[in-house]
Parts: sequence; structure tokens; C-alpha cells
Amino acid sequence: MGSGIIFNGGSTGGGGVNPTQYIIPVNVSGVFQDSSIVNDASSGIISTLPFGWYVDLFNYALYLGDYDNTNNRTFIKVDDAYNLITTYNNGNNTGLNLDFVHNEYKIGSYNVNNNTFIVISDNHSLISTYGIGGNIGINLDFQNYSYQFGDFNSNNNGTQIIVDDNVSDITFQLNGKLKFFAGSLITTTPGGVSGDYLQIFINSVAYKIELLT
Repeated sequence: MGSGIIFNGGSTGGGGVNPTQYIIPVNVSGVFQDSSIVNDASSGIISTLPFGWYVDLFNYALYLGDYDNTNNRTFIKVDDAYNLITTYNNGNNTGLNLDFVHNEYKIGSYNVNNNTFIVISDNHSLISTYGIGGNIGINLDFQNYSYQFGDFNSNNNGTQIIVDDNVSDITFQLNGKLKFFAGSLITTTPGGVSGDYLQIFINSVAYKIELLT
């Protein structure tokens, strides 16, 4: 005789009946017992207990991990209704946030700790990094051909380098000293005047440094 599972609408018992409502039973030595899989067709929920995966068919969502706060509540959520993939830890949305509606993608420790993370915005052709104080570190604006490195939002001292390809300029902005270090220096007698100059701006005032051959 073949084997099968008998569902009786949820009454308790053993042998040929389903022990607990909505929980798929498993046959152990001829006795049906609760498994770790829940199938609630009335709510559109298929899941494992106490953690693992949770599928919400009615809301087009999938959870993978500790979705029910059994331990550290670390899990990933795929939300097809909102075109969103996110990760969570201790109930906080952090780690990964892929927003396919706005084409914006976050990677790192956003919303928690020191808020150190990177943002890729495809709609604005922009890659930015964030840390203590906000948007700081790197700001690559491919749409406007402008690239900033350092403390460009003056979160601290405002020391930064700006590469502006539109006007072919590289700007060093600092309150301290501009230092160059080299492995070796030329100590021979300088040559003649080249007629060329290196132009620099200090406090919006233009200065020229004569270049010798």
C-alpha cells in the first residue's frame, strides 16, 4: 500500500491525522508529527520554524534568516512589491539596501554605529561615501565630470581635492601646508628660464612660480 499525508483541518492527535493546524506533518515510525514547515494557505504564508525562511505569497515578500527574532535577528528580505532587497541585523535595516525603483544602492553600516557606507546612485551617475558627520571621503559625479576627495562638505577642516574635468582644473583646498614628498631631489644647478610658470591660487589670489629648465 502506498503512503500519504492525511489532513483533518487541524485537530490534534497522532497516527493518520495532522498534529497541528497549518504545520506540515512528517511520518516518524508510522506516527505523524509536526515538522518545521508551516503552510498557511489562507494567509499565503509558507515558512520554517523557528527561523530559516518565510514566504509571504500575498505580499510578494521573502525573508531568509532569523526573521522572527529568535537570536540576533539577522536576515535578508526580498520585497518584489517594492522592488527592494534589504538586509537586517538586530531589527535594523543595515548592510545592504538595493532599491531598484530609484536605482540607488547602499552598502555598509547605514542607520547604525558610525554610519560608514557607500551609495551608488545610477539615476544621478554618482558614487559617494559616508562616515561620521555625513557625506565625506569620495564623491564621484560622473554626470557633471566632477570628482571630490576628502572633507568636501567641511565636516571637519574642509581639506579636499577637487578634479573638475569640465574646465580641466585640479583644486587643492586646505588650511594647512601643501606637502610633496619624493624619493630623490635634483641638487644640480638650475638651468635657464623656460618662460613657463606654475599658477596657484591662495585665498583667491593668483600667484606664479617660475619654471626653470
